[in-house]
Amino acid sequence: MSGDIRGVQVSTNDKYNPDDTVPLTPLQTPFATDYGNDWDEITLQGILEYEVSDNILTYLTVGEGFKSGGFQDTPANAFAARLPYDPETATNYEVGLKSEYLDNQLRVNVSLFTMDYKALQVSYTSDECLGNVIANAADAKIEGIETRSCMPLPRRCCCRSPAHRSIRSMRISSSPMPARRE
Repeated sequence: MSGDIRGVQVSTNDKYNPDDTVPLTPLQTPFATDYGNDWDEITLQGILEYEVSDNILTYLTVGEGFKSGGFQDTPANAFAARLPYDPETATNYEVGLKSEYLDNQLRVNVSLFTMDYKALQVSYTSDECLGNVIANAADAKIEGIETRSCMPLPRRCCCRSPAHRSIRSMRISSSPMPARRE
């Protein structure tokens, strides 16, 4: 990703209007700067399935995910425009059961999962630049259980889908954006 930022960035439906002279805050001044960086990753996924019977399937999934790094959508100054945030990666582990009972009239699915995030990308309001910025938080872990049961009744379907998720150890550093340097 590379380019040239001129003026104040204003985002409209994911399209930039770089020549817009209206600042996003009264304290912003127009600027021009170069920026660029490359991020790429190969991610893998593996799935094992075992059919216990005609009506019961178990599975195990391990997968990796990647979200590219990037640059601020609406940088407050040239320094902020050149400051990238790092890629986010996630590893997902899931084990589950898909089953049907009562002559295929009752469906019950259950899965347990955990997702381990590294360099989680978060958006927050920064005091340093008087605006919203995207930065990398510390690692995060999301764990949970999901269940779904469904039984068709005459002229309608009765489904229940309770889920429980918990988030563990998510820390956002107090100031991921360094002090202004020009």
